[in-house]
Amino acid sequence: MPAFAPAAPAPSVPAAPLVQAAPLVPAAPLVPAAPLVQAAPLAPVGVTGTVPGAPVSPAAGVVTLLEPRRALASLPASDGADLLDKLPGFSAIRNGGSNGDPVLRGLSGSRLNILANGTTLLGACGSRMDAPTSYLAPQTFDRVRIVKGPQTVLWGPVGSAGTVLFERDTERFTAPGMRFHGALAFASAARDDRLADLAVGAGIGELRVIAQHARADDYRDGSGRRVPSRWEKHQLDATLGWNLDARHRFELSAGAGDGEARYAGRNMDGVRLRRDSGAVRFTRRAPGDALEAIALHAYANHTDHVMDNFTLRRGPADAPTRMASNVERLTLGARAATTLRLTPDLQVESGIDAQTQRHGTRRRVAGVAPDDFAHRPWARDATYAQLGGFGEARWTWRAAHRLIAGGRVDHVRVRDLRAPVPPVPPLTADACTRRDAWLASGFLRVERDFAALPVTVHAGLGHAGRFPDYWELFAPSAGPRVDPQRGVNAFGSVRPERTTQIDIGARYAQGEREGWLSAYAGKVDDFIVFDYRSAPGSRVRQADARLLGAELGGQWPLGARWQVQASLAYAWAQDRHAHGPLPQVPPLAGHLALRYRHGAGEAGAHWRLAAPQHRIAPGQGNVAGRDLATSQGFGVLSLHAAYAVSKTARIAIGMDNVLNKRYAEHLNKAGSIAFGYPGAARFDDPGRATWAKLILDI
Repeated sequence: MPAFAPAAPAPSVPAAPLVQAAPLVPAAPLVPAAPLVQAAPLAPVGVTGTVPGAPVSPAAGVVTLLEPRRALASLPASDGADLLDKLPGFSAIRNGGSNGDPVLRGLSGSRLNILANGTTLLGACGSRMDAPTSYLAPQTFDRVRIVKGPQTVLWGPVGSAGTVLFERDTERFTAPGMRFHGALAFASAARDDRLADLAVGAGIGELRVIAQHARADDYRDGSGRRVPSRWEKHQLDATLGWNLDARHRFELSAGAGDGEARYAGRNMDGVRLRRDSGAVRFTRRAPGDALEAIALHAYANHTDHVMDNFTLRRGPADAPTRMASNVERLTLGARAATTLRLTPDLQVESGIDAQTQRHGTRRRVAGVAPDDFAHRPWARDATYAQLGGFGEARWTWRAAHRLIAGGRVDHVRVRDLRAPVPPVPPLTADACTRRDAWLASGFLRVERDFAALPVTVHAGLGHAGRFPDYWELFAPSAGPRVDPQRGVNAFGSVRPERTTQIDIGARYAQGEREGWLSAYAGKVDDFIVFDYRSAPGSRVRQADARLLGAELGGQWPLGARWQVQASLAYAWAQDRHAHGPLPQVPPLAGHLALRYRHGAGEAGAHWRLAAPQHRIAPGQGNVAGRDLATSQGFGVLSLHAAYAVSKTARIAIGMDNVLNKRYAEHLNKAGSIAFGYPGAARFDDPGRATWAKLILDI
């Protein structure tokens, strides 16, 4: 696939996945715009819709491509973590009904690099109450691209666990016309999702506006108990594209959103989840030239988060002492990249990227309403700056062989603007409040196609240097060791992580039959672990870790109308210092789906399975969660049916957790005592729920 070219949708075949969309009927001819964050191809990709917990079709390489809007077998995901949690290898640390924290292969936080339209969007809460995915509605994006492992250097800083790109493509109209996509969904617990996506344009340019609103009340678990999980979100995004000529394009985008969420697993709720974004892009595409593409991109993202323990908890659970806090984060970034075609078989993308962050708080006070924070000054507690240079090359020889390699160097500088407190000695600001580091990352991967089988295999070796993030430097009350200048605070003593990992995989694909396997083995030096066993607060320690795991799956037709799909994912992580498991590693999990399709209709059953997890590190974890106890296995059965009313309209209905199973995910916040949960008891996931949705493409 050439650089800056959008991936083509999966072909419409009789036994294609049941999430296949009906064809669009535009009012005027149009062609897809080039994705502005797309770089040189990383690997062959598989295109698939998403199904609740059902297997997807990863590529033969390390890249998976999803199209969230094509899903008919599930409700829209409440946020980015909810979408990723449905994929093999992913899980999420649950808070309640929404705003979980995504985990890939047992790794979370900044180990998983998440970008929205090529921009870094970070939450502000010091305990990740608003993870980056909390601000992302997957159905407002055209596709999601996932790179597992440290197997790309194009977007910095490198994610040691992987990179997730939420992307939008704005159509280029060849004549005046319009295109509309809309969706309505309703479900148990007063779930209500509404989406409108309108694009209008002509040859000179396009305007696209996306509006989305979604909400849900507290759900009930399998025993009928109400679980505090109410949430509501809305957002509006607009993109204006100007085609200077056939090769040059200028694009301006802006957006805003807000919401609230009630958390069963926290002592405070998110009563404001405000997001404001803006970006400008310029691209030049010249296929066939030595300089194939130039992409310039600058952006600004601001998150404003208010949390308290009373706005969404009035009544029996109202706290005797009302507390509130306001935090913000401003992220400014830029990227410049070029794609060179040095020979017909050799393509190189190189460039630089940079970002700065500023974090601020308004002090926690008693009895203050969220809007009252507007009259209080910000206290800046941290600044972050990163500058990186990267290069990634793709060489093809003998048509079926590919060598992909890349490297990057980053410089990171972080400032601690908090007033020094004991045991930090009152030395100079630079001695106590500045961290600087140079980080190196790179990878080398070989891919080969065996057309006669047909099978594609890959093997890659990657390395990522990761500087501790805000949550690891500022949230803990103590660090891993005593520093002679900075005492025992985490800011002065947490060292960068260094991950080295081998990724291998294979994919068989012939017609409607497909099978795939991806496996990895790695080591992490100075892995950062949160230890909650010593009160008050948490202490950070560092250990050498070993990682192993695999994901496998496939799909197979059973006659002309039936299809079976299955997947399995396992992650293993060992703490070599403690001679035991690392915390927050999900158990063995699998999916089994049976689907029937005839004409314009379809139906399916999906069974999600999770094994017990006995490999735990009690009282240890990360900033978002900790190991509570061993967990039980479970199986959840769901059903759905859908019908294409016309070429432009589709309807679907379904029932999740048909047997009303009572269960709790292993990665789970302990239920808040304010809601009556004892000790470190997990809160349960939703019981039986029904839903219906309508999708329009005009």
